[in-house]
Amino acid sequence: MYKTVADRFDYLYNSEKYDSDFALFSNEMKTALPIDKTKDFLSGLKTQVGNISKMQFVKYENGTYAKGNSYRTDGTTNEDYYAFGKELIAPCDGEVVLAVDGVKDNKPGEMNPVWVPGNTVIIRTANNEYLFLAHFKQHSILVKEGQKVNKGTILGQCGNSGNSSEPHLHFHLQNVENMIVATGIKCYFDTLLVNGQSKTDYFPVKTEKLSRQ
Repeated sequence: MYKTVADRFDYLYNSEKYDSDFALFSNEMKTALPIDKTKDFLSGLKTQVGNISKMQFVKYENGTYAKGNSYRTDGTTNEDYYAFGKELIAPCDGEVVLAVDGVKDNKPGEMNPVWVPGNTVIIRTANNEYLFLAHFKQHSILVKEGQKVNKGTILGQCGNSGNSSEPHLHFHLQNVENMIVATGIKCYFDTLLVNGQSKTDYFPVKTEKLSRQ
């Protein structure tokens, strides 16, 4: 059944029939990603990468990515993960320019490739930088588009929605709101501990262990 739906989605996408692609969505998905945003996303994707020529289904087993450190027992439920349901806060002051809620949380090991970020909040700073936070828990987002937020404002809860195999937060900076055409920006922290040493105005790199001062 999934392959039949996917083939239909591919055909409609390649034919630029985005309204018909939208009709394939569940009611919850339509609420989370209204038709205007769906059409903007798909048309932007088509401009950037062209037609879908091949789709491969890959089975993800529970625990494929988690190795025992991120969950309490066996990792078969979202609630078993330490991160699931934890409050997520705004890293700095800004304005919410996008808030997507309503996307279902995945079962660990399963992923949603249709709306990759899942439940999402994007914040624009005074310097026109865009903070992208993704994979929130379904129905947990507390902010709305156009709302001003301050550093430390609770945005929602950590979840497992979108193209996510286990509960976690995806965070990055970009230069424009639309992730399809955006360029990533390095994220510098005012102060933090890196491998036990205090750093200021620092951009972390892979393998470093970070903690708050």
